[in-house]
Amino acid sequence: MALQSDPAMSAFGHQTPDTKTNSRIVAWLDNQDEPGFKGDSHLKATAEIVMRIQGANGDDDKYVHLRAPKSKLDINFDSSTGGITIKEVTAMTTQSPPHHTGAVAVAAAAANPYNNRLAPSTNPPPSLTVIVRLSRANCDLVKLEELKDTSLLLTIRINNGQRLTAETHQHGFISGTLLSPLENALQQSRTISSMQILLPASQIPWKWTAATVLVTFGKMTVRERRNMRLIYKRVVECQYQIREYNRLIPGGKGLGELRGEEEMAVDRLENLDVGDRREWLGRYERIVDEEAVIKARDQWVREAERLKREHNALLEVIGNYTSAAVGFEGVVNGGDENEKGLRDE
Repeated sequence: MALQSDPAMSAFGHQTPDTKTNSRIVAWLDNQDEPGFKGDSHLKATAEIVMRIQGANGDDDKYVHLRAPKSKLDINFDSSTGGITIKEVTAMTTQSPPHHTGAVAVAAAAANPYNNRLAPSTNPPPSLTVIVRLSRANCDLVKLEELKDTSLLLTIRINNGQRLTAETHQHGFISGTLLSPLENALQQSRTISSMQILLPASQIPWKWTAATVLVTFGKMTVRERRNMRLIYKRVVECQYQIREYNRLIPGGKGLGELRGEEEMAVDRLENLDVGDRREWLGRYERIVDEEAVIKARDQWVREAERLKREHNALLEVIGNYTSAAVGFEGVVNGGDENEKGLRDE
């Protein structure tokens, strides 16, 4: 592949002046450990979930849509164990006492003087945590899609005969019953046959998110995902080196143009008198230095192209799986927000 002479050339086709293009990857990599890959096995993100509850006796399937603000969901993928943990936290809302002003406030204070002495509580409100654990033993990843905003949409099928159960943990004193949308869906008499999980775009590169999901479900190897991480780090280094070398090349000159100037300088040095050679000797040294800079820059460009080919090969692992997982469209059909999938048709 021919090298591009554009001075703005950078790794993976990103333009050098745009420092924000790769900022999400850079910020994420800065918080990672060096090879050893501690912490690489986990991915935690907020999520929306649509659960498909199987109909019985000819009844239609029912769809339950869990999302904020009614349902605060977090999902954690542990690729080292193949476990997926869905956690929902439902907090009890407390009503503040009515706020009075003027004569009404004076009358209220006189009627109950002790209210003014009570300091507002700094403790978190009581809450109920519901945890659902999935694994390769009770579910399978059927489809993985990238949406227009780089969010990821997972379609998961629950294995036949498997009924999902929940762990509940109460924090603080709760008077009465605290409704958990997730627990309510699991307590249906009919079983959950499938679900869709939406992972919104975040500070984590979507390709890395997709790779972690595939490793968790056993669709991609840990080695392939680690190679992807190393490629990301090497790409960042290529971008930096190309940007720095581009700054040293005056006027975006190419190697061919400099070689023409070098031949002219050599010709002048051979034919001019000794007293007139000093100026051209300085020009010749400058030209040789600029050629060395361009050659070094071009080496980084070649490295970027090599990384791009390796990266595309890894993306084929994701893409081939996604394109192969056709069908199972039932979850993305339906009517209102409680009876439809997350994907826009």
